[in-house]
Amino acid sequence: MDKLHELREVTSSLESGTFEGKPVSPKCAITLNNTDGLGKVVQSSEAPWLTVKNILDYLSFQNAPFDLMRGVLNGMLSLFYPTDDTHNAVTLGYCRQREWRIVSGLEIDGNPLSVLLSETERNEVREISPEFWDKSLSIHNFSNQAKTFSRIEEAEVIRLFGGSRITYAFKSIIVPKSVLNAASELFQVPVRTL
Repeated sequence: MDKLHELREVTSSLESGTFEGKPVSPKCAITLNNTDGLGKVVQSSEAPWLTVKNILDYLSFQNAPFDLMRGVLNGMLSLFYPTDDTHNAVTLGYCRQREWRIVSGLEIDGNPLSVLLSETERNEVREISPEFWDKSLSIHNFSNQAKTFSRIEEAEVIRLFGGSRITYAFKSIIVPKSVLNAASELFQVPVRTL
């Protein structure tokens, strides 16, 4: 779904006669690249942009918009994300996944449910485990350009849910023993330790 979303963004821009702020010919083509895990192009093809737009219009006819479908699928995939990091055998990997990797990419009425952390929040979260949050990761986007970032730069928070603070939906909270008393005073739900 990410590829369909990216293609929709590109064709919408080309429909306006520009791409990344530069004018383009109405007869231009889109280069479609498939890359391996290292970003190396393993398959490439070209298609007239109008043909790609027409195919996207066909696929989206009487269907939910790609953005909506993408958000739903990303949310569902987040629900099934593994909680145990057996591959890397990372200390506290289970806790990190359960606490920080809940759901992302969801929208309500076109507004994102989660937002990036403020600088103050980043600093607070980073203190939990600097080696985890400052680790550099790299992904490749539609244009095959690598995006490198640290986990803390992409961390998000859900501030409101259904017009109320997200904490109203909490049933219980699990915390390390060292913060049990502070957490018990902060939240109005049962707080327990690991």
